[in-house]
Amino acid sequence: MGEVSGKKRIELFRKAKGFLFPITWEEPFGLVVIEAMACGTPAIALNHGAMSEIIKNGKTGFVVKNVDEMVKAIKKIDQIKRDDCRKEVEKRFSYQRMVDNYLKAFEKIKRG
Repeated sequence: MGEVSGKKRIELFRKAKGFLFPITWEEPFGLVVIEAMACGTPAIALNHGAMSEIIKNGKTGFVVKNVDEMVKAIKKIDQIKRDDCRKEVEKRFSYQRMVDNYLKAFEKIKRG
């Protein structure tokens, strides 16, 4: 399929039953996982980088140790409520929330 962006990416996420993220490096943020969840698509990712901070295991997707666990998680994907994925992103990763968190961090640094 290759790289997909814009409206086509959103359409694919919305139609997808789940989003697999089998990345083995220490992904520092995982924006594409957040994008999928914002469209209501549960994510299944290997436990690397920030995945355990982004995905609420069993609520917005599954964080797994290996490919065998990933296969098992795929079979359980229907247990995840799509609305929970979207709401979690709105709650934790909105622009305003991110700005507020950065401001708090800068204030903490400023205070020493």
